Amino acid sequence: MSLLTIPKLSERLSISANRFRKQLEQYGYIELDEEGRWKLTPKGKEAGGKYYNFYGKKLKFPEDFEFDEPTNVNLSSNSVDTVAVRKSNLEFDFFRDVYLRDVSLSKLDTIKNNPVYQSLDRGKKGLENEKQCFCYSACYAGMHYYKLQNSFEFAENNSSCFDNLKNLEIFDWGCGQGYGSSILLEFLETNLKFSGNILFFLTDISKFALNRGYNKNIKPSLAKNNINNSSNKIAFKKIAKSINDLVISDISDRRRDNFLDSNAIIDQKFIHIFSNILDVSVVNETKIAKLLFNLLENESYKGEHYFFCMSPVYGSAKSKILKFVNQFKNRFNNRFSKIRETSEPITNIEYYDFLPQKKYKQNMSCTRYEIQFSIVN
Repeated sequence: MSLLTIPKLSERLSISANRFRKQLEQYGYIELDEEGRWKLTPKGKEAGGKYYNFYGKKLKFPEDFEFDEPTNVNLSSNSVDTVAVRKSNLEFDFFRDVYLRDVSLSKLDTIKNNPVYQSLDRGKKGLENEKQCFCYSACYAGMHYYKLQNSFEFAENNSSCFDNLKNLEIFDWGCGQGYGSSILLEFLETNLKFSGNILFFLTDISKFALNRGYNKNIKPSLAKNNINNSSNKIAFKKIAKSINDLVISDISDRRRDNFLDSNAIIDQKFIHIFSNILDVSVVNETKIAKLLFNLLENESYKGEHYFFCMSPVYGSAKSKILKFVNQFKNRFNNRFSKIRETSEPITNIEYYDFLPQKKYKQNMSCTRYEIQFSIVN
């Protein structure tokens, strides 16, 4: 029996090669190696998968290949490939292509006495290398996903945040590996079919995490999910700097003005994402609020600003977020509108638990404290 390449076999099956490749990963036929290249799993080899050389190692499968889709999730300690989870019909899906990908790359079996996990300090300092990025994603990216999706959906149904959305500026504060921006892009595509112009401002203390988020998470989402098409314009500004040390010139500059002018962009909305950053003990919420006051008083930032502030639930986190929000309430008074404040856990979700050993669990929950608010200036 002849073997076909993944592009040829996907053509025969009438799906895209990228979608077929992701299905092969989802059902445990292939996985990523340490260098981020696809390799056959034992299940893939058993199904007749073979390697061939064409500018490096490539994969082929029998021409009559059919998926043996698992009826039960069967996880080994070293693989996520048989997790039968599907979050969207997107070519690049955050839960699958960021979270589950990095669980696999992390090779994390448990966080107990794990030196890489311990070095993260729960994300309170900048990530310094690839191992730390993989480990942080494996432990926390799933939680970011559920909290942000829930938050954006609430805003869609209870505010004008996403009404008549034509142009958008996204501020991802302390963005890390770009989870906030990536998840917002997925929401814009799945819920709104948004196709307008976007200007990103990404800031994080870690240049390594910032660049990985930009290259591995945000750019693939734009490229594969129809956000970045010929009719719209996308621009980025990245700042690797402590959030406490940012000044207004880091944000607003001539390059931004030229982008807006050359593309005749007006009437944009502004979304500010603070996902698990205001609760960090060393972050000075008063300094950040003063920086944003200067921004909001700039004529070119006039419009509707929406703030999504969230963290895990614990006392000091709530007090820091409340202090941050109340400064805006006091400063802007009748232009301030609270959209939501909640400590309700998010339930009926699924993710990996690494204590005592890695296990994919369903019907789980995660905690959060969240305040959404808007300023119209």
